[in-house]
Amino acid sequence: MRSRGGVLLRFQGRLAFVPSEVARRVAALSARTPVMGLEAPGWGIALADGIVVTVLSLAGEPDPCPAPRPRWEPDADWPVPGAHHAILCDLNGTVVALTGGEIVATGLFEADEDGGVIWRDELAPALDVRALYAQAEAAIWAARATSGGSAITASEPPRPVAGCEA
Repeated sequence: MRSRGGVLLRFQGRLAFVPSEVARRVAALSARTPVMGLEAPGWGIALADGIVVTVLSLAGEPDPCPAPRPRWEPDADWPVPGAHHAILCDLNGTVVALTGGEIVATGLFEADEDGGVIWRDELAPALDVRALYAQAEAAIWAARATSGGSAITASEPPRPVAGCEA
C-alpha cells in the first residue's frame, strides 16, 4: 500500500486532499482584507505568521470569523485543533492561504491511483491549488485588460475584517 502525505479537508459536503508538495502548515489568519474586484476563488489578503498572503476561498466568500465546530457531536469525529484555520500553501515561492473548508485530518493517507487519497473508505481527490491560484490570477489580468490596463479600483479603500485575530 502506497501512502501520501497532506491535509484532508471537507468543503461543500465533500472531501478534498491538499498534498504535502504544496501544503506547508495550518495557520490562523489575521487582518483579513477583501480585495474589491477579485473573483472566486480569489478573496483578498491576510496576515499569516507575519507575512502577507493571498487568500483563496473554496467557498467563494469565506466566513470572516469562522466558528470552530462544537467540541464533540454524537457519531462524529473529534474536531482537529485549528480545523477552521487556513492551509498555507507554497506555490514555488508564492504563499497562499486556502480557506473555506474544515480540516478533517493531517498526515499520511492511503494513496489512490488518480493522485487523491482514500480515508475511511471515501475517496478524497487531490485539490490542485496551483490551478486555483492561476484561475484567480487570470481573472485579475482579464479585469485589467478590460479596464485599459489600470488597476482595479473601488470607491473607498477596503478595510480589514474586524475580530478575526484568533
